[in-house]
Amino acid sequence: MSKALDDIFNTYAYSTQQKYQLKLADQKNLNLDYLKNPKYDWEQMREIRIALEYGIDPTAFCNPDIPSDAMQDIRITLFENAGIYEKEHELIKTKRLKRILLTAFMFILLIVGLGCLYINRDYIMLYYKDIYFELTDEKIDIGLSKIDSIDYTEYIEDYDKSNKIELPNEDIEDIGNYTVTYTISNQVKIKEVHLLVHVYDDTAPIINLSIHSVSISEDESIDPSNYIVSVTDNVDGDLLNNIVIDSNVQSTPGTYTITYSVNDNEGNTATDSIKVKVTETTTDNSTNSNATSESNSTSSSSNSTSAKTVTAKNKIFYFESIGDANDIYNKARAYAQNCVDNGTANGYEITPYKENDINIGYKVTFF
Repeated sequence: MSKALDDIFNTYAYSTQQKYQLKLADQKNLNLDYLKNPKYDWEQMREIRIALEYGIDPTAFCNPDIPSDAMQDIRITLFENAGIYEKEHELIKTKRLKRILLTAFMFILLIVGLGCLYINRDYIMLYYKDIYFELTDEKIDIGLSKIDSIDYTEYIEDYDKSNKIELPNEDIEDIGNYTVTYTISNQVKIKEVHLLVHVYDDTAPIINLSIHSVSISEDESIDPSNYIVSVTDNVDGDLLNNIVIDSNVQSTPGTYTITYSVNDNEGNTATDSIKVKVTETTTDNSTNSNATSESNSTSSSSNSTSAKTVTAKNKIFYFESIGDANDIYNKARAYAQNCVDNGTANGYEITPYKENDINIGYKVTFF
């Protein structure tokens, strides 16, 4: 439909028969200005259209007040004056001859075509042969950690071995639902079979602890949360606020366990633990917490002699790797006690040192 016809339809209201006459005229690129008057009925439009098709100017009867029968009489008179009917007779004879020649040609073509069909009958039958392919299921569930090793052949139940199969090659990189496609062909036809793949999170979170064993005296207390470096999940991110701590540490000497556990949103669980050894309190010149304690309590030592000018420098001892808190604490304590013994400090205090709420070492403060 041309833009001119579209504009006419948007401007005037026509019946279905009127629209049909306008469309016929538009298809033959006739001047639509002669027909666009909605006062014409469809029969009047037909007479105008026929005149235009034969190159006759219909102005003589383009009047909505002229009935369609009268229009037809005027059109026939104009056709006779212009010799249209004689030309039509000649045209009919020419068309008849063309039809005879075309019929003969089609007959020959039919014979040749049937011969080709017979010769290629096996190949042609493939067009009518159904492509058989069946999957074990329409949907599968697979863990995110296994998507790199997924074998799509495992989900093929049965198929015609004479057909060619292309396995799915869609990219699957995250949790969610994916539609993958098997393509099966028999040389002439192609069939696609879809499989819905649901990828779920099967990877447990990671609990990162600064130590896995600690020793304290029976008069000391510890805060289990101070040993947590991080709690992360591959999908849910930071789960530090979701961690559950189960501690059975008591004040009597013995070995106890602090258990840490956390679940991600998919229900995957991670656990880790710290062994806590509680020892009897011993008398010493200094009172301090055990080497690996990272609790909010502090370790300190002082001389009973008269106060001296403090020249020892405060120092931070950083963890070199996860799990070496005992060694780092012992280094900090040895450094602090050496300064007190040398008389450059009256006493010291050892406290956990944090950055961004994470324990990263011990700080020695002298007094």
